[in-house]
Amino acid sequence: MTYLLTQITSSKAIPIVSAILGIAFLASCTYGPPKIRAHITNVKAKPDSHLIAVAVEYEEFREATGINTFPSDGTPKVLDQKAKIYLCNAETLEVTRVAFVTPKNTVRIGWQPWIIGWHGDSLFFQISGQKGTAVSDSKTITITYRIDPLGQVLESTAAPGNVVFQANSGPLPQGKFVRISKGYDTIDVRTEGTRSLRTLFRIDAKRGELVAVKESNK
Repeated sequence: MTYLLTQITSSKAIPIVSAILGIAFLASCTYGPPKIRAHITNVKAKPDSHLIAVAVEYEEFREATGINTFPSDGTPKVLDQKAKIYLCNAETLEVTRVAFVTPKNTVRIGWQPWIIGWHGDSLFFQISGQKGTAVSDSKTITITYRIDPLGQVLESTAAPGNVVFQANSGPLPQGKFVRISKGYDTIDVRTEGTRSLRTLFRIDAKRGELVAVKESNK
């Protein structure tokens, strides 16, 4: 009889133990608080002006914790991804975000935004990436966008062959010009009115937005 009671008790305990282990496992499959990662991918200046176009890669994510960190250090949970395009004035330090684009599924792997240049008053940029990690999806795909003079962001078949931007090397031009040194999250600028580069713009790490460094204008 004692053996029978023990056998019954053990059989009932199995589901309970399994439930406890299941709850513990689920509790260990967690993610940390939301974080923001943003960096400048490229910068180009408009000819004969102090205007600078800036491409920023923005991502909001949660890092894996607990059991989610195995077996390969864990893959973050992506909450949001955006290509942010800004126009900055090196003279007035005005910063305007002119595009806010979510990468399409065809370019979501290893994606990157890139400023191409101007055609008239329209600014062209692109987002490049891969569809997936399989061999059949690993070809780099590029999607081109145009920001028209009214501020509309339109998908374009391709950028015109005669887009323009200021050269960033060689002899200093006459009239208005901008020379740029881009860092991971800062932009140093020199114009015809200054003798050396100054950090005029940076990424606000808390918001993932490009902002002016106001003290640089004093």
